[in-house]
This record gives sequence, structure tokens and C-alpha cells, in this order.
Amino acid sequence: MPLRIRTAIALCVAALGCGGGGGGVTGPPPIATLSVALAQSSIVIGETTTATANARDASGNVLTGRTMSWSSSNLAVATVSATGVVTAVSAGMAGITAASEGQSGAATITVVVPPVAAVTVSLASSTIAIGSTTQATATSKDASGNVLTGRVMSWSSSNPAVATVSATGVVTAVSAGTAGITAASEGQSGSATVTVISTSVASVTVSVGSSTIGVGSTTQATATTKDAGGNILVGRSVTWSSDNTSIATVSTTGVVSGVATGTANITATSEGQTGFAGITVALPLGFGLSGEKIRVVDISGVFTPTLSGPSSGMTTFVSRATSVATVDAQGTITAVGEGQVWVVATAPGWLSDSVYVIVPRTSTGPVLRSDLTTFNVKPGSTLVINIILDTRSTPIGGAELSVGYTTSPTIFTGGTWSATGSPAPIVSNLQGGVFRLSLASGSPLTGQLAILRLTFTTTSSNTSGFLTLTLIDLVSPTGTDLLPVSTSTRIPIIIQ
Repeated sequence: MPLRIRTAIALCVAALGCGGGGGGVTGPPPIATLSVALAQSSIVIGETTTATANARDASGNVLTGRTMSWSSSNLAVATVSATGVVTAVSAGMAGITAASEGQSGAATITVVVPPVAAVTVSLASSTIAIGSTTQATATSKDASGNVLTGRVMSWSSSNPAVATVSATGVVTAVSAGTAGITAASEGQSGSATVTVISTSVASVTVSVGSSTIGVGSTTQATATTKDAGGNILVGRSVTWSSDNTSIATVSTTGVVSGVATGTANITATSEGQTGFAGITVALPLGFGLSGEKIRVVDISGVFTPTLSGPSSGMTTFVSRATSVATVDAQGTITAVGEGQVWVVATAPGWLSDSVYVIVPRTSTGPVLRSDLTTFNVKPGSTLVINIILDTRSTPIGGAELSVGYTTSPTIFTGGTWSATGSPAPIVSNLQGGVFRLSLASGSPLTGQLAILRLTFTTTSSNTSGFLTLTLIDLVSPTGTDLLPVSTSTRIPIIIQ
């Protein structure tokens, strides 16, 4: 074979032996680790920050150009866009995760509430009169001037002698002058100045609790002061006087006392302005003698209280509950149905008077009542009351009942009690002013059974209330239920 041919073949074989045949070629290296970095790890609600994903191969070399998918572990706290922009939604913590090629990495973002940077205070009215009020409002803002809501404010006044401020920002004028009203929150504060002016009294009006009172009785007079605009002024000094002290006097606090029959004007003066109300001191009409003030009358029965004042022709009689009892022009009362009723007599120039009528359910059924015959008592007096279970025509074998004295305000300042009678009931004081009694006997009980004695001291001021007497259970000696024929009552007590 010629030399040139052998040389060409050798060169070709050598070329093939040097790798010219292909094979051994590879693509880009895969991601081995993935980490996430945040430009800011703590941001305020509404702010944003950028999350960056760092991909590396197995040798720790940084890899670029890889596609990332982003997610947040708590979307209520923070969201993240497809490009890694993190937005704060509410206070809390969330994990921001980047994932690619089966690998993932995460970083924690903390979202905080924006702090208060400034507080401003505004007043609905910056000038108010003594005794008036106005509303203060606080506005809190962050460092960017955004209004913040739901922040706790503490209120204070620089001069409480001039104006006070409540926990809700209500400003009350106390005396003439100026005061700073301040709201504070998260170490920041703001204030506004309120000016309190003294508006003069332009008018005074006087009202009395009762325009007609008896000799020795009292009633309360009240003065209302107003400015020229008709606005009520409070805290003004008032001086009281009577133009006829032989008929009625008045105290420095406006308590009017009847001295003798006649009329008088009760005057209130404030800052040179005056007002007055007329008062009549009259004799009691005299409807019902002392022992006739509280009376039990059976259905269809009649009762004519003694009239000791004017004639019946000059007197008007009224029943407050005609379903219980009616009254005619002569003052004769007729019981109609079960219950209790005031029957009132009035006449010109006389103090009205009343009797209290108790109408039992039946004419034979037991009645729970007291031994009081009159409901009028004097202030500060000692009152002894016997509670009586009147069996009338129906013997009983046992009873459960309650006795309470109810009023507002309280009519008694103190009291003692004791069980009475034979057999004496078992008494328990369930709660203030209410007693429960249990009465039982092996033989029939008849007549008027005094079962409880109460001793009270009445209050020193005029007021009224009721003794509430309630039958809970009542049986005959044979065990028959007697509640359908029995009567519970409320006994009035008027302190005057």
C-alpha cells in the first residue's frame, strides 16, 4: 500500500481517538438549596418590603434565572406577590416561602401596629357656660399623617376647678375661667382650650311639691334658673323667703312648712331675679276618723266614713278603683270586687283626705291583714304593727305566708320582729324587709291569729310605702286548699 494512503488512514484513526465522536455533554446544574432574605423583617400595617430568593447548587455556587413561586403562611397577616413583594395586612407573624425545582426556603416577617406619632384634640364648642357640657374628640395619627383608629385615650383637665373631663371626653363647665383638655395615647398627647363663662340669671321659676298642705305638714319648693336664651343654669345660689311667715315658712333649702290656715307666696331669688309660687295651708277635710282610715268591707257591704269637715254637699268623693269599690255623693262606699282602693274626698279650701278600703275575695275566707286602723304616722316615730291572720268563718289547719315592707326610699330606719300567738309560727328573714312564716296546728285554728309583731322607727322625712302581706299556702284542718277563698293585702304607711 502506498505510503500516502497509510499516512491518511493513521491520521484519521488518531482523530477518532481524540474524542471527535461526541458524548459527555451536560445541562445547567440543579438547585440544591434555597434561602429567602427580606429587605425588612419587621414592617408596619400597610407597608411593603421585598423578599429575595437565593438559589445555590450542590457546590454552593449561586444560580440565577430560576423561576420562583411565592406563598405566605398567614395571608391575614401578610401577602406576597409573584415577584416577592410582601404587603403587611394586620399585626402578627407570617412565613414568606419561595419554591423552585422541588426546593424551598422561607423567612419570617413581623407586622406591627403603627405607633401613634401625634394626637390632636377638638371641642364641639370651645366656649360654654357654667353647668354646660361639650364633647372633646381626639384624633391620633402615625408618622405619615394617616389617621389611626381604635387607640385608647386618657383624658385630663389642666384646671378641674374650671372644667372637668370624663373618660369619654365629655367636658363639664364648673366655674368661669379656662382649662386645657388633654388626650394622651402611647406617649403622645394633644390638647385644646375650653373657656367657661358665667351666664347671668335672667329668670327664676318656682314649683312646689304640693300647692296645698296641712298645718304642721311640709312640701318641697324647687327653683329653676334660666339665662336670657331660656337655657337652664345649674349651681346658682338661691335665697328663699315667704311673704307671710305666720301662714307658711320656708327653709334655706326650700322646705315649706304649714303654720296656720291661709295663703302665702314662696319666693326664690337668684342674681337679682325672682320667682314665686303660691301655697295654701288648709285644715284636713276630715274624711274618716282615726279608726276608720283602714277598713275591711265585704263584697256588697257598705261603709260611710265620718265626714268632720265641710258638708257632703260641698265635698266631692272619688274612688280610685271603681272595680273594687264605688262611692256616692254622700260618701257612702260600696264594696264591688276583691282588691284595695283609695277613696278620696276633696272640697274647696280644705286639704283632701282619704280612706283605704280592703275588699276580701269572699265574706267567709281568711284575710291576712294588720291591726293598723290608720295609715298616717309621724316622722321619727316608733311604730308597732301586729300581722293578723283573720280566719273569719273558715277554720285553718296550717299556713305559709310572707310579710314584706316595700318602699322607695325606705320608710323604716330600723326594726325588730317577734313571733306571737299560740301556736307561734316559725319565722325566717329571707332577705331585707321580707319574712316567711310557717304556721301549723294539730287542731283547727279560728279567730284572729296575731302571728308576727314588727317594731319600726320611721324615717324623719315625709315618704310613703306599703306593708305587703302575701299568703303562699293555706289549708283547712282536713287539708283542703283555702287559697281560692283567702285574701292577701297591701297596707299603706304614709309618714307626714
